[in-house]
Amino acid sequence: MRKCKLVTGYTLQHYLVAELGRRIVTGAVEAGEVLVIDQVGRDYRVSQTVVRDAFRGLGARGLIRPRHRVGTTVLPQTSRNLLDPELIFWRNGGPKAGMRLRNLAALREGVEPLAAVCAAVHAGNATTSRLTELHADTVRAEGIARLLVREAREEFFLSETSRTDGA
Repeated sequence: MRKCKLVTGYTLQHYLVAELGRRIVTGAVEAGEVLVIDQVGRDYRVSQTVVRDAFRGLGARGLIRPRHRVGTTVLPQTSRNLLDPELIFWRNGGPKAGMRLRNLAALREGVEPLAAVCAAVHAGNATTSRLTELHADTVRAEGIARLLVREAREEFFLSETSRTDGA
C-alpha cells in the first residue's frame, strides 16, 4: 500500500497524476490494464474524488480512457503526445532513460536547425538584430569557455606532473 507524500505546493491530485503517469509511461502499468477508482484510492490512501480528478488529468494526456462497466483502461503509447514535457520528464525516470535522452537529443538535432532557419526567414528587423547580437555573445562565450577548459587541463597536467615527479 502506498501513501501519498505531499510536496509543498502540490495537491494530492498533482501527486497522484505524477505517480500514476510515471508508472504508466515507464511501463510499470501496461497498456490494456484496468485501473479501478476504488482500488487506486485504497492503494494511495486518497479519496475517490482525488482519484477521479487525477484520472481526468491522465486522460487529457492520452494515458487512460474510462470505459463503462470495465473501468479506466491504460492506453497504448501510440495514443500519447510523446512531446508533452511532463511525459518526457516522467519517462526519463524509467529504466531506459539514457537511451530516451539520446533519442530526444537526436530528434532535437534534426528539428531545431530547420526551425531556426524558418524562424529567421520570417523574423522582423528587430528580431534579426537581436539574434545577431546573441550570436556574437555566444561566440564570445564559447571562446572564453575553450580558454577556461584549456587552462583547467594545463593546471591538471601540471599538478599530475608535479605529483609524479615528487613521488
